[in-house]
Amino acid sequence: MKTLSRESLLKKKELKRVEVILNEETGEGVWVRQMTAREKNNWEISQHKKVVTKGTRTGRQVTYDLQLEDYRAKLAVQCVCDAKGELLFKPEDVEMLSLNMSAADLEKIVDVANDLNTITKEEEEDMVKN
Repeated sequence: MKTLSRESLLKKKELKRVEVILNEETGEGVWVRQMTAREKNNWEISQHKKVVTKGTRTGRQVTYDLQLEDYRAKLAVQCVCDAKGELLFKPEDVEMLSLNMSAADLEKIVDVANDLNTITKEEEEDMVKN
């Protein structure tokens, strides 16, 4: 095994991209890419909602509840890109994307995004189940 250097590890890498055809008749589709570590962290954090409650003796207590609303759209926003790998959406696009895109098309994107970002079906099901 060849050991990578610090410089090699810190150098920006090209993220893998896959074309996803959404309309077979017209050939229209999108590119879906891997997330950076920070993008994946942000996506995972977006699945949780901060809950602050008042405790009797302890003051405020902070917990985090799993919030799966727009799960698929949030993932698509972090992964749909142009042919050069630049993201097409901003975080504020999640709601409109979720409201306007068909579930079938969004699921095609999510399936590829899961594969590219090593999100297993079990992890996805656990998030949805919990």
